Amino acid sequence: MAVIASVSGLNVAQPDLAVAFDASQSTILWIINIYTLTLAALLLPLGAIGDRLGRKPMLITGLAVFGVASAIAVLAPSAEVMLAARLLSGASVLRVHWETTVSAASASSVGTGDVFFGPRARM
Repeated sequence: MAVIASVSGLNVAQPDLAVAFDASQSTILWIINIYTLTLAALLLPLGAIGDRLGRKPMLITGLAVFGVASAIAVLAPSAEVMLAARLLSGASVLRVHWETTVSAASASSVGTGDVFFGPRARM
């Protein structure tokens, strides 16, 4: 839901972003799409890192980095800073999204005999 809201909100704000940053249409499209591009590129690598380091540290790190990245995006003085903040935000929200999805899926499979989320699956 956060991914859809983040992309949809910026799609509505395209004209205002173009004026505020004096940016071209391609720059505005990069600001919008870099978030989902980062999500797609880092989905599996960050999931594997989360399996190795643990869900709770990844979740806490993701939330902290997402908060900082969001604050930077709100205060961005230029399109370049906004691009960097959106990139960082996309990578950090992925950690939060991955860990909450995996935790919810493993909680729903307790007692069903599903071994995919068991302790041996992480080896």
